[in-house]
Parts: sequence; C-alpha cells; structure tokens
Amino acid sequence: MIDKHVIIETLIKKAKSLALNHYLDIRTYKRNRGIIIVKKEINNYYIMEDGYYKETFHIEENKLRKLLQTLIQREFPRSHKIRVYTMGVYIEDSIPPVRKIL
Repeated sequence: MIDKHVIIETLIKKAKSLALNHYLDIRTYKRNRGIIIVKKEINNYYIMEDGYYKETFHIEENKLRKLLQTLIQREFPRSHKIRVYTMGVYIEDSIPPVRKIL
C-alpha cells in the first residue's frame, strides 16, 4: 500500500517499467474502486477507470501525469493509502481478476 501523496510518481515509474501488454491494477483499501493502466506500446497507454465513473482513455506518456492526477482525485477522494498490483498480460476480452472480497 502506498501513501496518496507519492502515488503519482510511483505509478509513473511502474508504468514506464511495464512490459508491453502488461498492466497495473490500482485499488482503494476496500478494493471497490480502481484504475487499470495497460502499456499498449512503448509510449502509449490504455487506462480504464472503474469506480464512480466508468471511462476508458488512450493516451501518450507525456499526458499520463495529468490524467492520473485527475483520476486519483476523482476515484480516491478520501483514501490515504492506495493498493498497487503489478499484473501480467492483459487480455482485452477477459475481465481483470477479482480480488478477495472483504
């Protein structure tokens, strides 16, 4: 679990180091809302928002910081700690793995 005030820098470092078509799963403490970051190409990312809003984005690496700031404020407004999972290959037709329900 990572503190909210350092999450942007951590996510950018982890996203840059991802292998192609692998993804990061970012969740709240209760795991009921989240963001998924998939590295599609060297400088392109596919981001899915699953929480208060359900949206998808295709962005370049230079716009990643601004979008993450917006999404984290919107999806994790009262969270102080955020879970980050480095996952394997993302398959578009499958639903991301379901985490343990509390």
